[in-house]
Amino acid sequence: MHRNLLFIFFIIIICGFNQVIVKASNPESLVNTVVLDSENSRHGYLNQHLFVFQDSTNLLTFNEVISEKYIHSFLPFKNYDKNLKASNTYWGRISIKNNSSEDKSWLFHTAQKGTNFSEVYYHNKKGELVTKETGEYVPFDEKELPKNRQCKVILSIPAKSTLNVFIKIKNVDKRPPVFDVKISSIEAYHQDLEQRNLFQGIFQGIIWIMMVYNLFLYFYIKDKAYLFYAVYIGTMMLYFVYYYGFAIESIAKNFPQVNPFIYVFSGLATVNYFQFIRLFVDTKKLIPYWDKILLWIIRGRLLILGVELSILSIDFNYYLVSKISTYVLLAAVLFSSVLLIALLKTRSSLALYLIFGTVSLKIMALLATFLLVFWEVSFAVSFIQLGIILEILLFSFGLGYRFKLNDEKRINEQEQLINRLKKSEKLRIELNQELEKKVQERTEKVREHQQEIALQAKELVEMNWELYEKNDELYKTNDELEITNHKLSSSNKELNFLNEKLNNTLGQLKAAQVQLIQSEKMASVGLLTAGIAHEINNPINFVYAGVEALEMVLTELMEVLEHYDKIGSENSKEEIIAFLDDMERMKDEFDFEGNKEDAMALIKDIKEGAVRTAEIVRGLRVFSRLDEDELKSANIHEGLDSTLTLLRTQLKEGVNVIKEYDSNLPIVECYPGQLNQVFMNVLVNAIHAVKDKEDAEEGQVIISTTVHSMAIAGEDSTEFDEGDFVEIKIIDNGNGIPEDVKEKIFEPFYTTKDVGEGTGLGLSISHSIIEKHFGKIAAESKEGEGTSFSIIIPVKQNN
Repeated sequence: MHRNLLFIFFIIIICGFNQVIVKASNPESLVNTVVLDSENSRHGYLNQHLFVFQDSTNLLTFNEVISEKYIHSFLPFKNYDKNLKASNTYWGRISIKNNSSEDKSWLFHTAQKGTNFSEVYYHNKKGELVTKETGEYVPFDEKELPKNRQCKVILSIPAKSTLNVFIKIKNVDKRPPVFDVKISSIEAYHQDLEQRNLFQGIFQGIIWIMMVYNLFLYFYIKDKAYLFYAVYIGTMMLYFVYYYGFAIESIAKNFPQVNPFIYVFSGLATVNYFQFIRLFVDTKKLIPYWDKILLWIIRGRLLILGVELSILSIDFNYYLVSKISTYVLLAAVLFSSVLLIALLKTRSSLALYLIFGTVSLKIMALLATFLLVFWEVSFAVSFIQLGIILEILLFSFGLGYRFKLNDEKRINEQEQLINRLKKSEKLRIELNQELEKKVQERTEKVREHQQEIALQAKELVEMNWELYEKNDELYKTNDELEITNHKLSSSNKELNFLNEKLNNTLGQLKAAQVQLIQSEKMASVGLLTAGIAHEINNPINFVYAGVEALEMVLTELMEVLEHYDKIGSENSKEEIIAFLDDMERMKDEFDFEGNKEDAMALIKDIKEGAVRTAEIVRGLRVFSRLDEDELKSANIHEGLDSTLTLLRTQLKEGVNVIKEYDSNLPIVECYPGQLNQVFMNVLVNAIHAVKDKEDAEEGQVIISTTVHSMAIAGEDSTEFDEGDFVEIKIIDNGNGIPEDVKEKIFEPFYTTKDVGEGTGLGLSISHSIIEKHFGKIAAESKEGEGTSFSIIIPVKQNN
């Protein structure tokens, strides 16, 4: 537990390393000129001699900066210690004196490692301006010292002279630029470079060997733990490729902006590390709860990796990406510590290799941080690489131990399989012996069965002979059946012929039925025509006779008006008096008063005839509606009245009609023309029944209407539900219908009238029409007293 707390402390130190190292080495005193001598090969932190100027426009040139306008704007470095902004360009000025007696070249370090662009300006001893470029993102071919990511140039300083050097630094990846002025000898630089290449060559060699070795084992053993272990080693190597700038020195010489992307991809080491742990100790079985958490952490890290790549691709904000990566690494380290504690509690021998390897790396990383922060040891990062080598070796031992355990497990499984096979072989021999014994027993039973079968075969032969004789009898019977079948076929042909004749007869009957129905309709039309002709004839005669008489009166009146038209204002008084005398004479001669009364009487007769004719026509229009394919809302009373109007001629001959209409009767949804046909048929039968009665009693037909409501409503309610229905009763006081006839009155073609007086289809058609309305028609009759027909139909039809 204490080791984990120490490692957390180490990560926190790493996060703030850049700030800490500046403060730790910053002396309190400031000196204007740096004095160099030949004895010291290295001069460390020189920022105390530096003066800084901020260019917020990012557009100033060297000549503008050294002009009178800006040269006095340079301030001591301490004022800019924590205030450098990533978006601005910064200029530094420092004076360096060569105190030796000969010209000397020095290695001049301008800014912190990883600074994007750095330019150095100074005048040589000839007074010529010298400009040198360096920085992480300066192409390889444009650098004076192309190795690694450091900002270094060579300064040539004449003996016993002072050189004023101007430094320009600028970052484009959103990191604040940091001055880090140092001076060292060129020999010390090359010595450091050789030591770096030697150590990194050994480190990279070990890494490559272990990676290729584990890839080979993966392809040989097909165990994915080796694959993720090899990829984990490779992704860890990516970080040091980024850190030492090997990619900039080799494959990305002219594309140095690739280096931050290499840094981001090195974050895959966390993913492969956790995936290797899952496969190495089989966390799914050993610690299933932590295995699920591991899966989510792996997915989250891959998602964050995508976010980091997006930020670099869109905005190239390496500063934000490095912060994200640092916090993610800190979280991963904390989680791995907790995970290792959980593995330790399982007491798994394999888990110990993981624990020892990871703890070795953490201890070496903590040691490197301690050396770098407190002693500024330049090769402190090498201790982290040494920790990685120790971790790789321990993980490799763990994989070997795991392979050994798997091999022992495989051998044990093979031995168990061999033992099972031996047992199976022994069991097979015992089973074979038992089977042989059973085969012998079965063979004896088969022999006994064969004997039984032989006896049964003999019996079957005898039975077969009997069947043969019976089969012969069946053949004879079959011949007789074929003769009978032939006769039946002949009879069947005759039946088919008779059936065809019956179908033809049925078709003729159906045609005759259609003709009879049409005949019934034509009979009704004839009856209507006769009634209408008789009804219209009388008012028309009134009109015709009145018109002739009115014409004679109008002719005489016109003669008077023409005579009156001859007199005017130009006539004399004597002529006017003579005209008035003539008018009096003509008035007496034409009997003016009598003709006036006659004319008014004639006009009244004509008007009555026209009104009567209009009434008949209106009744006919109501009665003879032809839109029978659609339901209509109709007034039952109107239909009854129009039918009575058309039957008025028959009603005059001693038949009194009494109407008992319900004033609350609603409008009914029906086929009005068809319903009028029913009223016509029933009323004609009632009229005939009354006329045929020989009694002296006056003929009488009562028509009543009633509404029957299924709704619970008040007495004054006029609203009706769809369940309401109306009842029309037509009662006559004729001879009535005998009991033996009453049951047949609705049958087609049944009639009690003489031949030629009816078709017997009127009530049958009426019955069909009422059924079409989902209603009911019924007759109640008592012979000698009269008949009552009841017609019931719903107010609303269910469509």
